[in-house]
Amino acid sequence: MTAVSAERSFSVVVPSVLRPTLRQAMVASFVPAVLLLAVGVAIGGNPGSLLLGAGIGSIGLGALHRRTGLDLEPDAVTVRGIASTAVVGWADIVDITIAERGGRKSLQIETAARYYRPSAPFTSRILPDADFEAKAHGFIEQWREHRGGPSRHSR
Repeated sequence: MTAVSAERSFSVVVPSVLRPTLRQAMVASFVPAVLLLAVGVAIGGNPGSLLLGAGIGSIGLGALHRRTGLDLEPDAVTVRGIASTAVVGWADIVDITIAERGGRKSLQIETAARYYRPSAPFTSRILPDADFEAKAHGFIEQWREHRGGPSRHSR
């Protein structure tokens, strides 16, 4: 994993909610549904029932994935995952970097206690988000404004 601190200044209005794109959420939910369908057929399940279940499951997972990401509030950032939510005060954030791992770029939020890797925003070759750079750098700029200075990794 490589981490690159954000150095450039972006004058962009960052939305108060950063979520996966619709395509990203649907692909993230479609793959498990197809795998479950294949396993169900392989063990002798009814293909029609399995297809219906996989379709309903895919829609449900897609809706869950669309809820993940970041909520930006005046005093804190809410990091929403599928199974957990964490509220992190702007003042508690030590650093924010753009990390690349496995061909996927995403934000990494560091506090004194732990790291957070929110599921959105992100971009990759397979599931690109054309606005990722603007979202990421805009988010980093908002954090700098709230904390009053550059990140500790800025040069």
